[in-house]
Amino acid sequence: MARVFRQKTGDAAREQISNGVKIIADQVGSTLGPNGSLVAIRVINPKRTTNHTTMLTKDGVSVAKAVQGDSPGENIGVDIVREASLLTLKNAGDGTTSTVIIAEQIYNLVCIALGYVPANLQAEIESGNSNPRAIKQEVLEAMNKYVAELGNIAIPVNAENDRIDNDLLNIARVSTNGDEKIAELIVKAFKAVQYKGHVSYAQSELNEVEVVPGCRATMNMISPAMITNLSEGTAEYENPIICIHEGPTTSAEGVQKLVSIGRSNMSTGRYSPVVYISQEISGSTVGALVGNHLAWYKSGNKEGLPMVGMEYRINREVMEDIAFACDTIMIGNNSGKKVDNMGSQMFGTCAKIVVNRDYTTFYFNQNERLRERIEYLEAELQRETDSDLIAALKQRISNLTVGVAIIKVKANSQTEAGEKFDRIDDAVRAVQCALEEGIVCGGGIGYIDAIPKDLANTMGGKILMMAVSKLACLIDNNESLSQDREDYLRQYYIERGIMDPAKVIRLAVINGVTAGLHLALTGGFLSHSEI
Repeated sequence: MARVFRQKTGDAAREQISNGVKIIADQVGSTLGPNGSLVAIRVINPKRTTNHTTMLTKDGVSVAKAVQGDSPGENIGVDIVREASLLTLKNAGDGTTSTVIIAEQIYNLVCIALGYVPANLQAEIESGNSNPRAIKQEVLEAMNKYVAELGNIAIPVNAENDRIDNDLLNIARVSTNGDEKIAELIVKAFKAVQYKGHVSYAQSELNEVEVVPGCRATMNMISPAMITNLSEGTAEYENPIICIHEGPTTSAEGVQKLVSIGRSNMSTGRYSPVVYISQEISGSTVGALVGNHLAWYKSGNKEGLPMVGMEYRINREVMEDIAFACDTIMIGNNSGKKVDNMGSQMFGTCAKIVVNRDYTTFYFNQNERLRERIEYLEAELQRETDSDLIAALKQRISNLTVGVAIIKVKANSQTEAGEKFDRIDDAVRAVQCALEEGIVCGGGIGYIDAIPKDLANTMGGKILMMAVSKLACLIDNNESLSQDREDYLRQYYIERGIMDPAKVIRLAVINGVTAGLHLALTGGFLSHSEI
């Protein structure tokens, strides 16, 4: 293949980038709101029965992932906006389309304000030769003011609020496309874990909620090669051997010890998968863990062993709580123990572990050490006087006691189950966002309500105000919104319980503004490709 190098500067570069921003905004934006349209995505058919297959979708995420430009500059515009939208999705579970639209509006308005007006832009703000540094500072200051005001107007959703179940039901109902039964199950699940535990889901013969001992922690697998459930992108193991290392791990000397313990169980007709947890995993340990997992997979369970290596991003005390709950100890400097000199009875286990790219859910077995740990933490709580430490202890006790709520839903086929799980996942994440940062009026009106009164005092403030207002107009399928129309929509949405999590709006604005602003300040690009 020949390598091709392309570069553009000035107006030629801006025109290509501008086209890319417009391409992704037009495609993703067409799905926005209740009046949004379907987008046809034609892709190579993996089954090879035909050369291509076409899917119809109104999902902004799917559209954003499929968009491509026709030139290097266009793809730069597409890529930056797409990454911003997926970042919002990752942290909030929603807001993909809103992020894309805000990014486009910020890009257009900043370009015009700076006097950079590519051919495809229409001036909606006064053009000039303003200082790029000044405009950037003004836009970012306006964004910070906006985020602060959003926090002020958000209605808290917590256990102290008598309307908590009703508010959460409204959020869940919207996210499940009006499915009242599933929305009620979701609220029941959160209530069962005191609104601060974790919620999962599974297929069942009945629609019900079950609470099991367990917790969720911020740790993820070190390699996608360890995924066992390809459709969900997760590693899922039942009754695994659990080994927790309290510091960084660079040597694989202990991995074969774990493999030998796991393989010793194969004589009974089953294998014991291995979960290796460390603060940091590098060096030969990575290759040893991945190699054993792949050997097991490729040999049809005859060689190697199913393994997942995980790095934890929580403090040592919380990790130690999990070690107690899994009936094991943290090996390393403090314990004075190493993997190779520990007997098989000293490693821990749990009923099940599910690992994805962001967090891990542990399903505990009831054991004496778990009960001892809870009693110890409760005694510490009684003795503690520092308010911050009291809050931390309460959270640690909660992690070990409230459990994981499993929403069990009935489905007649795997396809139906997958569709329901997608809606449940969206709704669970929306409810979690509402619990974390509160709710505001839905239908795009919340974006307008968060505009500070003095935002229009600077050029950067005007740019942000126009960008979020445009989003509200597009959701309502109007070119502009009068004050009477705004008031009517606000009352209409509130009366019907149509609310948005404030966290989704915050992340959509931050990520959209950041992407659009920095693209507008880009005056050239370099691109390497192969043909």
